[in-house]
Amino acid sequence: MKTNQMLYRSLLSFLLLLVITPTVASLSLEEVLARREKASPVRLARLAVAQAENQLEKLRFSGDATLTLDPEVKTTTRIGETFAEEIGFSGTASAKFALGMTDLEKERVAIAYDSLNAARKRFVQAEVDAFLLAYELYQDAWLTQDEQSVLSAELEAAQSYTKAARERFRLGELSLTELSEAEENLQQAEEAVLAGELKLRLSWLQIAYAFDFDLSPETPQLMAALLFPDTASLPKPPELAAWAFEQDPDLKELEAGVKQIDSTLSRLAKTDLSVSLKGFGAMSEHSASLSYTFQDPQLAASYSFPIVSFGEVAAGGSGSTEDTWSVGLSVGLSYTTGRSDALEAGALELEREQLTARIDARKQELELIIRSRYQQWLKAVQSLEQARRNVEQVEQNRAILESKRSLGLANDYDIHAAVASAGRARFSLRAAEIEEKVQWMRTAQSASYLAEVVEGIEAGD
Repeated sequence: MKTNQMLYRSLLSFLLLLVITPTVASLSLEEVLARREKASPVRLARLAVAQAENQLEKLRFSGDATLTLDPEVKTTTRIGETFAEEIGFSGTASAKFALGMTDLEKERVAIAYDSLNAARKRFVQAEVDAFLLAYELYQDAWLTQDEQSVLSAELEAAQSYTKAARERFRLGELSLTELSEAEENLQQAEEAVLAGELKLRLSWLQIAYAFDFDLSPETPQLMAALLFPDTASLPKPPELAAWAFEQDPDLKELEAGVKQIDSTLSRLAKTDLSVSLKGFGAMSEHSASLSYTFQDPQLAASYSFPIVSFGEVAAGGSGSTEDTWSVGLSVGLSYTTGRSDALEAGALELEREQLTARIDARKQELELIIRSRYQQWLKAVQSLEQARRNVEQVEQNRAILESKRSLGLANDYDIHAAVASAGRARFSLRAAEIEEKVQWMRTAQSASYLAEVVEGIEAGD
């Protein structure tokens, strides 16, 4: 047993020599909170928002104009005559302009808009999660730092008791087993001091890695942070659940999925009839046309014209026609039977049922999480009250010992033990106060309610 303890202490000492150096800087909770934008989940969520914005902007664009030029060379030869009696060069210029979006494209824009809203909600959630993480990590690190004085007092008490135990053993008033227990308690107190110092360093490293602080060999001095928010104002679970149903990103994403399916079903139910109009005209070797498609709002124009010709074919050839002009109008009708749309609609109906079931399951999950977190908060409140009572009792015991000491009825060990006990009780009270705040914020965050609280805190409300 003692060999294992010695090895453990040696290992801790070695690690401390590698990572512990004297404190040369300080760090406040406000400084950590100010760097929560550096947290990886927040950075990723911000990039997701930017990507969703870019996707929406791309889908909103109806399309580029298309300009086309088609040069043409044509040879005309009478049967039995020399090849290429006449050579003509001509060209066709055309342009297409998108004037709007199809129903499918409009639907894609709506889906992209919902995705952007979901990304924004997740960004807010990531920011609040980072706020809570910063609060927890800092308070845990500060408690670890604050505990060092308590561990030192407990070590001093153990040293005092062991010293007294050795004297009593020398006088025959204490057995060897009792002396061994005292020395073992002393070893545990020494190891606790070493472990506490190492834990403090590791706590700082957690903060540094989570919020992208410059890593250095120093462990900064942490300052006692304000205990916020006001935990007396936490709504009851039914109110928190109602809030979660309106704000939870996962739930809103599922509901958006149902809305998207309804939009698609509405589009598929429409008649697949496409109508287009085309006006055209020609004069001599010039021709032009202008067409418009209704379902896919698009305007297309075309103009064909001669450039130059060489040679001439005698009457009866291609160039012998008299100059004429003409105009006309055509209507294009296209109808799709819709069998594929019916099959797609059937699959979407099943998907809609699945999403509806997932929405109900998510609501039940949220209610369960909120109630569980709420009970954990109530437990933390009770632990806080118990910690306060313990402090009062320990302080009373310490006052009694001080009175006995003045009468010579208390030894040095009793006084050291009382000081250590009082320090531990006050430390436990501070830890209970922080735990109550943390549990409150975890409960609020489970209902997506903490974002409102954080906003109020930062606004100074």
